[in-house]
Amino acid sequence: MNKKLAILMIAFAWCAAGQGTTAPTSKPAEIETKLILLKHASAQGVARLLNNAGLPVAGDTFLRAIVVRGKPDTVEQVERIVKQLDAEPQPQVQTEPTNCDLIIYVLGGTKTSLGEAQLSQGLLPVVKQLKAVFPYQSYRLLETLSQRTRVGESTSLAGILPPFEGSNSNIPSKYVLIYTLGSVSNQRGQWIAKVDKFSFSVNSYFRVDNSSFNRDAEVKSSFDVKSGQKVVIGNASVTSDESVFLVVEAKPVE
Repeated sequence: MNKKLAILMIAFAWCAAGQGTTAPTSKPAEIETKLILLKHASAQGVARLLNNAGLPVAGDTFLRAIVVRGKPDTVEQVERIVKQLDAEPQPQVQTEPTNCDLIIYVLGGTKTSLGEAQLSQGLLPVVKQLKAVFPYQSYRLLETLSQRTRVGESTSLAGILPPFEGSNSNIPSKYVLIYTLGSVSNQRGQWIAKVDKFSFSVNSYFRVDNSSFNRDAEVKSSFDVKSGQKVVIGNASVTSDESVFLVVEAKPVE
């Protein structure tokens, strides 16, 4: 091989090596950072859920935001999930109670001034209203009845009351209570119990001179009573100087 041919071969090899030997450089993946503000959800709670799912995010409690850094498709995925988690919570449906505690205060009113030492502080405002309407000077608590009843069910109770002031007897009076709890509903944020077929009857024993007799008194009504209120639902005369009054309070059980 002569010298001229060798030079031509080297030159050709160099030219061939110079063409297409440089590898094309790939474009670096695009990375973006995005701040996603929250309206309802907790930043720490959302970040914890996404981290557990393998998504790289951070929660900022002060800004109430989620910070995500990654490829555009990852950022888009995170933003979509965050919006779902940050949806406004649905208001809870308030269910109506199916039970109600009915408290009945049996008061005895008399025209004789005896004082109200036996009355609780909660009943004093009720007695004040009764004095403004009825001609009785003194009131005393004869009995407190409390019964839990389910809506739609009837309740009956029986018991005894202390003798009335004018009975001239130590024999207690007997009572029977019957009522039906019609419904418990919420009106403007306050529970209202509807009581149907309410009947309270009392049989008292009296002695006058050398004779004795029994007398019946009864209160019948249907009424609504709001929770937290005491309502006078009726009264019945036992003698010309005495009456029995019924005060009702309702406490719905949710």
